[in-house]
Amino acid sequence: MAIILASASPRRRELMELLGLPFTVSVSGAAEPLPETRLTVRENLKRIVAAKLFPARAGHFEDTVIAADTVVVLGGEYFGKPRDADDAMRMLGLLSGRTHGVYTGVSVARGDYSEFICEKTLIKFRALTRDDISAYIESGRYADKAGAYGIQDSDFVRSLNGDWFNVMGLPLGRVRTALHNAGAYLLR
Repeated sequence: MAIILASASPRRRELMELLGLPFTVSVSGAAEPLPETRLTVRENLKRIVAAKLFPARAGHFEDTVIAADTVVVLGGEYFGKPRDADDAMRMLGLLSGRTHGVYTGVSVARGDYSEFICEKTLIKFRALTRDDISAYIESGRYADKAGAYGIQDSDFVRSLNGDWFNVMGLPLGRVRTALHNAGAYLLR
């Protein structure tokens, strides 16, 4: 029985390595559905993660497959990965000095077992100057990150309420428990 991470995120790979379990990466490349305003954040993430999970499970029904997605939400607006530097500038400008939610949805599935997790962490940014934002964007670190920032590579966070690993892309404690529930990990 193998553990398969259905994610292209290098941060999720790093986090999975912290669990000390062998795993492989399998990315389906399936299109992710866009969030729907009539649905809750949890419901939207469940749809998005299912779109990643099901293709990765093809031919791997007895293996344990993990799929995840992270979004930043401020005032009902979803901040996924920025399209470009201008979009990143817009996102960081809106997040500056404000509190936003970082939500990660994770599905762990093996055989007939399936579990969905939705973790929320509240982040308050310090007030960012235009120079702060410009320097971060020029560094290129905004790319491929929900909300255009990485908690591990910026000094924007003034306070955090919740799971730090969740903001990075995978709530490790809850994932570890879900892997145990799926029979893929022995809790020590």
